[in-house]
Amino acid sequence: MSNPSLEPGATGRLQITQLADGSYQARLWCRNTLGNYYKPKRKAKTEREAERLVRKAASDWMGTKRGSATVKPTTRLSKLADIWLAEERLRGKLAKSSLDLYETELNVSEDKRYRSDAIKIKPTIGKLTIREADTARMNEYMVKLMEAGHTSKAARHWAILSGMFNVARRHSVIDHNPMDGTLKPDRNTDEPKAIEHEVFDAFMAQVRDWCAGKDIPGTPGWSSGPKRDERIYWIVQLFMDTGVRPGELLGFRKQDAELEADVPGIWVRGKLEDMGKGVGWRWQAGTKTGPKGVRRLAVSDKGVEAIRKLLAYGIDSDDNLIIPSPRGKGWNPSNFRGTWRDVRGTSFTDITPTQIRHRVGTDVRKEAGIGAAAAQLGNSEVVANKHYAARDREVDNRDALKRKSA
Repeated sequence: MSNPSLEPGATGRLQITQLADGSYQARLWCRNTLGNYYKPKRKAKTEREAERLVRKAASDWMGTKRGSATVKPTTRLSKLADIWLAEERLRGKLAKSSLDLYETELNVSEDKRYRSDAIKIKPTIGKLTIREADTARMNEYMVKLMEAGHTSKAARHWAILSGMFNVARRHSVIDHNPMDGTLKPDRNTDEPKAIEHEVFDAFMAQVRDWCAGKDIPGTPGWSSGPKRDERIYWIVQLFMDTGVRPGELLGFRKQDAELEADVPGIWVRGKLEDMGKGVGWRWQAGTKTGPKGVRRLAVSDKGVEAIRKLLAYGIDSDDNLIIPSPRGKGWNPSNFRGTWRDVRGTSFTDITPTQIRHRVGTDVRKEAGIGAAAAQLGNSEVVANKHYAARDREVDNRDALKRKSA
């Protein structure tokens, strides 16, 4: 008997017959995506059980013929995540900081300072196989994240899962990415908006009070234990004078400062990166945007004063950092963010490192144009225009548009 005409990946008509002993035998033609045919048969006491067994046999056969030695339809998402992360590190397109951030979304951190009930991909859906992770299940997962208010986390998880299923596609396990049909957070299309200078002035006054041990809204005054790090005032001052990224700020080295030059400045040549357990955060050459982000930033009198004050504390570190941790190590950005939250209290929750970059980018753009703002921030003009430097809404180009003829 010739094979029935079936599309690749399809099954034919189910055939069930009752045998002499009263049991039932089910048979089912199937064809895998490579075009091969197979007709499994299974025996059971009831018709329903026989049908279930033969359909499972057909599904298993068609599934095991797909994929590669590394990735199969039965591969669990937890393993697929590891394969995706390894491939991305090998590919080298994403910055190490981005990959490190994505990796933190895969597993619950062993660090006791982090919440043990945080939603991570492996503990939540890692036991699903690729075959089971269809669009409906993935959409349900995304909806739960967004309903819980985890919009940023949902965006990161969507990016990670989309990349994982692209790996499965490359290994011919699936024909389409199930994340393409799921709900995902819309990208923020709002224009960048810089906080007014007066707000930053008030914030700096509060930073000075915090450093002096005084209580501020949301943070009680110092009474016992290690004293507050008085360097914070000068760190924030340097931050506001340069608009660099936090990792670049904490990665400034003593040899990067040129305070005696005709135009005082400081070089952005690298940033702090987590080098793993036992090593900690160390200086690494290059910026988030690679060698293109290396730049020399002129600093104002306030910036010069801030650098001199920070150097005067005389804290030695392995990487010769201007802003090491109080113990002379690379300052873990997570710990720095914790101090930042204490300093801003409840009155200035809107002031974030990103907002400082907004303010710096907007000021430079207004005076010197988007090209100068992008160079200051270490971004392309497109990125600076979209995310950091607010444009001037009051446009007056009358001189440029005057007719040259009388």
